[in-house]
Amino acid sequence: MHPGPSRAWNTALCLIPPPSLWPTFQRLRHTLDPANAKWPPHINLLYPFTAADADLTHTAHLIQSAIAPLFSPSESTPSSSNAIRIQLRTRPTPYIRGKSAKVSAEPLDPAPLVRLHDALHAVFPHFTRTNRYGPFSAHLNVALAPWNPGQPKQTQAYLDQILAAVKSLLDSDDHNSLVEWEAFGLYVLLREDDSPFSFAAYVPFTAAGDWQDPYGLVGSTWNSDLYAPDFSCMHQNFIGVPGETSDAVEDDSDAMAVDGPPPYKSDSVPIWQGELYPFISSPDQLAIDPACDEAWVRLPSFHFDSNVGDWVPATNSQLDATYAHPDIPASLSLLTYNIFSDGQNPNTPNRLPLIVAELERQHLGGVFIINLQECTPEFLAILLATPWVRKHYSVTHTLEWATAMFPHVGSPVTLVRGPTPFAHMHVRYSGAKSSLCVQIPSWKAMVANVHLTSSHSSNGADPASRRCAQMEPIGRLMKQHAPEDWLVAIAGDFNTPSSEEEDSSLLGRHGLVDSVQLLGGKCLPTFNPARNPLAGYSPCKVPVGIDRVVVRAGSGGGAWVPVNQGLVGTENPASDHYGLLVSFMSHPQSMRFSPTQPPPIPDERLHQLLCHNSPHEFDSRDQLCVRAASLDSVSAFCIRSLSHLPYARHIAALIPIDLVRYGPARPRDSTQAVWFVDMEPKAALGHLLHLNATAASSSMQLDHPVRILGHSPCPWSPSAAITVHFQTSPSDRVNVHIMDPGVQIHTLAHDLLLNPDSRAHQWPVATLKRSVMSAVHPVREANDLAAHLNRNPSIRLAYRILRHWAETNGIVSSSPTSVHLTPTALLILLVRTAAAMLPDTCAASLLRAFFDDYATFPFASLAIAINRYPTTRTSNSSTAMVVESVCRPGVNMAANVCASSRDAFVDAVRRQRALDQVPGMLADAQGGWQRFSHAFPEFVIVSIGWYVMEEEEKAAARLRSLHLQDMVNLLGVSWAKVMAAAEKAAAEQEAHVARLQMWPAACVEARGGAVAHQVCEVHYAIGVRSRDQATVSTITAKVAGLVHSVAGGNVAGAVTWWNRVRSVLREDMVNLVPLTG
Repeated sequence: MHPGPSRAWNTALCLIPPPSLWPTFQRLRHTLDPANAKWPPHINLLYPFTAADADLTHTAHLIQSAIAPLFSPSESTPSSSNAIRIQLRTRPTPYIRGKSAKVSAEPLDPAPLVRLHDALHAVFPHFTRTNRYGPFSAHLNVALAPWNPGQPKQTQAYLDQILAAVKSLLDSDDHNSLVEWEAFGLYVLLREDDSPFSFAAYVPFTAAGDWQDPYGLVGSTWNSDLYAPDFSCMHQNFIGVPGETSDAVEDDSDAMAVDGPPPYKSDSVPIWQGELYPFISSPDQLAIDPACDEAWVRLPSFHFDSNVGDWVPATNSQLDATYAHPDIPASLSLLTYNIFSDGQNPNTPNRLPLIVAELERQHLGGVFIINLQECTPEFLAILLATPWVRKHYSVTHTLEWATAMFPHVGSPVTLVRGPTPFAHMHVRYSGAKSSLCVQIPSWKAMVANVHLTSSHSSNGADPASRRCAQMEPIGRLMKQHAPEDWLVAIAGDFNTPSSEEEDSSLLGRHGLVDSVQLLGGKCLPTFNPARNPLAGYSPCKVPVGIDRVVVRAGSGGGAWVPVNQGLVGTENPASDHYGLLVSFMSHPQSMRFSPTQPPPIPDERLHQLLCHNSPHEFDSRDQLCVRAASLDSVSAFCIRSLSHLPYARHIAALIPIDLVRYGPARPRDSTQAVWFVDMEPKAALGHLLHLNATAASSSMQLDHPVRILGHSPCPWSPSAAITVHFQTSPSDRVNVHIMDPGVQIHTLAHDLLLNPDSRAHQWPVATLKRSVMSAVHPVREANDLAAHLNRNPSIRLAYRILRHWAETNGIVSSSPTSVHLTPTALLILLVRTAAAMLPDTCAASLLRAFFDDYATFPFASLAIAINRYPTTRTSNSSTAMVVESVCRPGVNMAANVCASSRDAFVDAVRRQRALDQVPGMLADAQGGWQRFSHAFPEFVIVSIGWYVMEEEEKAAARLRSLHLQDMVNLLGVSWAKVMAAAEKAAAEQEAHVARLQMWPAACVEARGGAVAHQVCEVHYAIGVRSRDQATVSTITAKVAGLVHSVAGGNVAGAVTWWNRVRSVLREDMVNLVPLTG
């Protein structure tokens, strides 16, 4: 079955009530409907609808042609009408839709709307899901409650309270139970990315109807703030239950009456909203109230206000604001540190300043969240008085709270980098233990701070059972209130190392896993009596890792994945525990792009760009190609060796070393590269050796033959790194130095990225600093750009438009072997343009600024190549522009280049390309190129490209001579058919007949030594002389259909790359290079 046209979730076809009635619905929607921020009051008829870039005028006429028969006279309706009278009940009914229970206002008589939907669905069968589960049910949503089948009583209570709130609002008003109006047409709603919907078009029900929008909405954007009601009459017991995002709300407009609990995964209710948990406003109440034992209560969180000179609590409105507009960082680090509250230790007064100094070092290193255990009021007083804490962090406790509630052994305290408002939950166990949890809506993170019972406890109870009991409320809280895309982490003193037996009940049943398992390394000994004198008092005399960071399993903590871990405070220890620092990065799968948006660029793709497009000078271009091909092969081999692991373990695929040379060529030298991995080098070596053995035993087909000759200790760091010797061809070898991120090289690379001009560090190899700077920095920069692209709607929209424009004009290619701009370079150009403008610049301004700079940007230093050889840096950016203009016909990017420069470069490029002379049978050109290009006012440009395997050069030659000849013959047949149709039309309608002439404008073949693929491009210009634009469009369409069939045919040794057919004016022909036969 043909899949039909693609649906678009950013368009909808709706009935819209008159704006005068909107306040009636907004009294409910403003608080109870999460979709209120993006959707106006509406009744969906088709959602999702057609793509946003479709011709709205054509779509509007299709809509009207579908529904007009409903409004014409018939036997059942002898009189015609151009309107529908709609009456909605204001006593809403609950329904199950998708993952939520919705409350909707229904029409008193749904039959006219059902007929309207059925007529539209017959014309647009692919553009909706409104009748997927049975007959269409018209409704106007006013509220939503999340529904969890695992907690039917709680979710039913949500729904009951919403209905009670609705009843309270309606009973407080003296109005009828019906809302009615006459609808004369439909509205097409459209939005960009995640912004509110705009009113894009109005379509009357009948052709005789007025196309003028009766409400004046077209061209405007929905703004819910303009219709914010007065909530003084809201039901006093109502719990504000937020739903999902508006996209999820409107995903399924399918309707079924509520008969039982519908499917739903998680409530995902922010813990500060409503009255789900008691709010404790006084520390004295928490200290004495037995109702707070063994149960979660909500406490205030604090940030320092310099205006009042004190720590002040965060408000719910601040939490709501950050929940609605999160600002997720690209990376996040979490430190857990038991600071040892032994008051009997005479050295304690001297220890505390040392701990503060260690925390400050971690602050300067960029730590986001600090979980402290055994924190006493004495230490908290020192910490809260520290300037860097006051300036940069929000805290869970102030001294007032600590004095009243902390036991003598201290309690957990959490610092969050900010000032970032967060919700603070607290649970107190029997005895002196307690845990806290913070929900940080701005970062989409939920982090718990725990201090579980020790295995040496003498209270008679089984310590493992007590730890499981203490984890129970934490696991339940996070399951209930942490959405799937959030970071879920529990960090603290678990008082037990990782063990499969206990972890299955301690962590596994809550869906948690130790971050060490995700990192593929070993548990770090945070409690080490052998090295830490302060830990010598313990009965345990062996190093153990009892301080841990565990995350939600399955997604590496939702939208985050742990990438590194390390110990803190190992030099001159100030506590009996070392701190444990774990770094997280945004998980690539969490970057959700629309179906039309390109995905983020993977590391291995960036590496290929670096290898093929490095801007540095090389002693031999041929040798560079050999080294680059070898690095590609080894890089693919290394990446494949880790592909079975759940998470990417490499920071960069490979970093070339000594690839930049300034002396004589040394082709016999082995190519050197560094591979940074987030695991022990021995573990990475094991994966490589396993793949090497598997490939040899099973004859695994690799892209290039790669085998491991052996391995040895790295000469730079024998104890911390391993060198693996690869052979990629009889004459070329690659030495890959596997290094852990914690060793010296990674530290130096990190410092270099932060301080490019720093001379404070000594590099073990003279050229390593230059190599790392040239390779690591673009990788990190591009990763940051991809994350920035996902967070910034304006840049995302501008990039989508720019990418579409570039692909349409043949400027961008995903192949690293082509002469096109790469997507990475395009993104770098755009973001660098954005960096020079205001942060809140709209997409249109970004595009204008981009195109203003486009003609002068030095592409040669980024990603432009000629014949697959990198261009050298040059101050004359015209070089790259002219190369682009010559190689990309139809795109006038060299408008600002003087004619003499352009002619010189055209000659140079034509010599480099060594354009083959195509047999004269390919075209019957008369009068030469100049005469041809001036003889017609308009042209149809045909461009076709193939990938041709290198070993199939004979097939490539046959492709150029024979297949193109066949294509021209087919085109000639097509011209005859087009002309016959045009002459017939001329006889019947006296239309002007188009005159056609074809010329082979270019035949470009990109080739290079030691290259896996080559590209064969063919361009034709077809002159069109006609006064009838419709005829030109018809010819263009006919040619496009023929070219698509020819380009898609089977050709030995070739794979279709792209084909384009477009009409251009005479002035656009200036950039075409003619082929003479």
